[in-house]
Amino acid sequence: HPRPLVAAWIEAFGHRAAERLLESSNRTPPIVVHAPHADAEREPIEPHEQEGFVIWHGDRGRLGRFLAEAEDRWVQDPTASEPVRATAALEPTVIVDSCAGLGTKTRQLAHQHPGATIVATDTDARRFAELQRGFADHPLVRVVAPDQLEAYRGQADLVLLDVPCSNTGVLARRPEARYRYRVERLKSLVELQQSIFDEAAPLLKPTGAMLYSTCSIEPVENELQARWGADRLDRAVADQRIAWPGGEGPRYRDGGYWALLK
Repeated sequence: HPRPLVAAWIEAFGHRAAERLLESSNRTPPIVVHAPHADAEREPIEPHEQEGFVIWHGDRGRLGRFLAEAEDRWVQDPTASEPVRATAALEPTVIVDSCAGLGTKTRQLAHQHPGATIVATDTDARRFAELQRGFADHPLVRVVAPDQLEAYRGQADLVLLDVPCSNTGVLARRPEARYRYRVERLKSLVELQQSIFDEAAPLLKPTGAMLYSTCSIEPVENELQARWGADRLDRAVADQRIAWPGGEGPRYRDGGYWALLK
């Protein structure tokens, strides 16, 4: 790990916690799959401690076939699933996923809210093309270009912002991200997150909720951003949670954060 990251973690979390984070970042993480009805006797899997998730032990070619066998299967760490699961009590009819990436949380939203229309987009051309291919025939998901979101102004019951971040909660999966850590870059990411928030805010209905999430453990990207966003929307942080990376085998989890603003 580069010295600036180590020093920042020691200052933010203390020596002992920083040491645990550094150790967990150097482990090889398992492949975790959301597969609530999978049969461990037929497949090379073992249950994860989080219900509905399994650890995959087979080769990647077989994994592709395994995922294709059921619509409720996708590769996802339990921590990454928590933001959408936190919306279970909501009954949205229009959801906007404005930083949809490759669409994992988009698929999870459609699975959890089958009565909603999910509008998904991403500003990255490659990811946007993947979204279009992945949801071409999906009955609930509309993939639109970023500049077409304006058509949904004031219509969203729920807006998901899974924003670009420092990735410090998932360094075991993205080891290269540790070498991008700089105080200046972190400040730039915070500004980017706030600009994404401001662009998405007009999409909300007056009674709509904003779901903010990262795969970071940095307070400036998490709790402080949620507080800033709540003030910006004149709403409250109704719920929030940070997960610390760590554990092994069926107890492994990535790090990350989410906040629900209502």
